[in-house]
Amino acid sequence: MPELAALLLAGRGVELDPSNLSKFLFRAGFTYKKTLLASEKERADLKAERDEWHKHRLPAMRVIPGRVVFIDETSVKTNMTPLRGRSLKGDRPLADAPFGKWNTQTFIAGLRCHELIAPWVIEGAINGEAFDTYEPPNWRYSSNPAMWWSGTISTST
Repeated sequence: MPELAALLLAGRGVELDPSNLSKFLFRAGFTYKKTLLASEKERADLKAERDEWHKHRLPAMRVIPGRVVFIDETSVKTNMTPLRGRSLKGDRPLADAPFGKWNTQTFIAGLRCHELIAPWVIEGAINGEAFDTYEPPNWRYSSNPAMWWSGTISTST
C-alpha cells in the first residue's frame, strides 16, 4: 500500500495514509494476494503437457479416483516445543514434548480417496535422496502403489 499511496501522491496529488487506502480497497471488494504466476506456464511444451493433463489424464482420474495417489509430507521441529508456561501459583505447568526428541521429524504418506497408504517417518527434513527412497521408480506404475512401503530411516549423516 505505501507504493500505491506514493503513486497517487505523485500522479494525482492525492495524499492518503496507506492503512486507510487498504481499508478502502478491502471494502470495495479487492483482496491482497502475494501469489505470482510462473512465467514458464506460457512455454509451448508446458502448454502441451497441461492440455494433455486436462484432456486425457484428468477425465481418467475422475472415472477411477481410487487409483490417484497424492504424496504429502509434514514436519515437526520438536526443539521449538515451549519449555515454560503459565499456571496457578504453587502449581507446575504440565506438558509433553512430542516424540521426546529435540530435532526435526518428517511424516510422509500417500493419500488416496479412501485411505492413507505408505506412511513413513524420517528423522530430519526430507531431501531428494530420502524422497527417492520413499518413491522407487516402479511406485508410480504399480497396480497397487506402495502398499508395502512402511518404515523409518535416518537422513542425518
